[in-house]
Amino acid sequence: MKLIEQLFGTGNVLKDDENLGKVNYRLYVYQEIVEGEEGLKNTVGKIDSDKAFALFDKDKLILKTEDGRSIRFIVLNLEGDIKCAGNFFKKKGV
Repeated sequence: MKLIEQLFGTGNVLKDDENLGKVNYRLYVYQEIVEGEEGLKNTVGKIDSDKAFALFDKDKLILKTEDGRSIRFIVLNLEGDIKCAGNFFKKKGV
């Protein structure tokens, strides 16, 4: 796995188009490289631990980053570790 992108900033957390508030985030995007070919991407990161407590038991969360992209994620633990699902996408609104 090769680190291909790092994102740091403050973004909005959405659930079913409801804004659940702002979080500070750090995201790391890794990509498999197999025989010189680009493979699957894996995005992991961290959010504020005080926000993680409120979001820990929720699903279908979306993080909208400072650059306008969005990504689905879940909170893995109360320390704020997150795992993202799928790729970044553009989301209108908030």
